[in-house]
Amino acid sequence: MGDSNNITWTSSGTVPDDLVLEYSILGSNFTGATSIATGESDDGTYAWTIPDQDQNDVRVRVRSASAPAINDMSDADFTVADIAVTSPNGSEQFQVGNSHNITWNADANVPDDLILEYTKDDTNYTSIATGVTASDETYAWTVPDDASDSVKVRIRSSSASDLTDSSDANFKMSKLNITAPNGGESWIVDTSNDITWEYDSLISDVKLE
Repeated sequence: MGDSNNITWTSSGTVPDDLVLEYSILGSNFTGATSIATGESDDGTYAWTIPDQDQNDVRVRVRSASAPAINDMSDADFTVADIAVTSPNGSEQFQVGNSHNITWNADANVPDDLILEYTKDDTNYTSIATGVTASDETYAWTVPDDASDSVKVRIRSSSASDLTDSSDANFKMSKLNITAPNGGESWIVDTSNDITWEYDSLISDVKLE
């Protein structure tokens, strides 16, 4: 919540420029409805900042303040819910091949059909998991061998396209793996042996200890 979505309507004839926009959390019962805006012109659209209120039975009504007969409401109830990525959320550095938890906060109304994916350019996305339960709020991700310093994770609902959130800023996925000694070797005291490793272009220096 806190995102902006457009309330839209159509009209015909003469509609006064004194429209009242309001919403109900009781379906079609607008007793005690909450005001969204007043004195609006009949231009057919209003950018509504969604309130921080997790509800299932929401409807919006548009009405004229001076001509009560001029009004209309949503044909059916809709849901107000929110989801927010909490990690990775920017500046982290993840090691390729290691497991890191993707975490998020989800309202109770978020469907259990979440898609987790990542991007390196804010345009093309690679799937991490599908059909994830919203209330789990965590997913153990094995970091892929796809090094980049401009990665973001996105979580979205497959059935509710507006329910989505991404990392606030970029994080890194990089690779540094010891190849020798890596277990099973027998090295003789006072002899020289090579310590070797593989790495990607994001690694500029290493510390041996």
